Amino acid sequence: MCRAVTCLSYCIAVTTKSLLFAADAQSTLEPTLRFLDLVSLRTEQGTLKARLPRPLELKASIVEQLPVQVWALIRRELVNLELERAEQRIADSLTCGDCRWEMDEAGEVPRWNFPDFPEARHCYACWEFGEDFEGIKQTRLSTLISQLLRPFGLTLPACVPVIDYVFRDERPPPLLADSRTAVFISLKPAQGSRPLASSTSAGEWDERDEQGVFDVSFALPPGADQRFHRLVSQYHLQPVRITDGTVVVAGTSDYENSPTPLFGKRVFQRDSTPRPQWKLFSACETTWN
Repeated sequence: MCRAVTCLSYCIAVTTKSLLFAADAQSTLEPTLRFLDLVSLRTEQGTLKARLPRPLELKASIVEQLPVQVWALIRRELVNLELERAEQRIADSLTCGDCRWEMDEAGEVPRWNFPDFPEARHCYACWEFGEDFEGIKQTRLSTLISQLLRPFGLTLPACVPVIDYVFRDERPPPLLADSRTAVFISLKPAQGSRPLASSTSAGEWDERDEQGVFDVSFALPPGADQRFHRLVSQYHLQPVRITDGTVVVAGTSDYENSPTPLFGKRVFQRDSTPRPQWKLFSACETTWN
């Protein structure tokens, strides 16, 4: 059966890898980040008091005098460390026992780089692990992603990764397993409103094909952009700029000053900062029932 997914949302795109690693590391990072936030706040206020074990108690004053910039560096390194560990856990689950042993012997660190790394080792078992990987739809990871985004009032509008058409694989990997994809993160829909993504399916046999027609409110809550910036900054997500073109109405200033072609080759570029905006995303999925 073919199923069309259409999503209109105020969102950003980030690499799927960075979102999965952040979600997997969140449970470890959250208490640490809360502690460092408190330390930074008290440092700024000049009220930080350190209590160290007896052999180190004379060094307490040194800890109290550390500037906020040093604590920010400590925070950044701790986040990077936990994200690396999260990647290793995910990559390890996609690596067969023999290849894992070979990597240990060679001192290699596992990375989620599917479909590239299994091809390099010509390992059928690793390829099968990769093909079976459900990524953002995996039950555990999907739950962790929801827990990660909920405090920011954000969500995944559609569990469909976005591909970069520059890759022309002879044997394309399953979309959910492809580590080169990106995913949209959006503001949550209001309670009781329609979901951000509308799914319509082709009719079975003598049934009609489904349709969906919805009105849209473009009103945004206060501080909407700051939510995305805080999430990206706190968990070191990697923003991506993705567009196939711009939909504009003729005779408007947007038509005259459109920053991207109205229609053309897909733009899929890493960005240095998140740039929230309204996006229309459409995809077609084939499901085998």
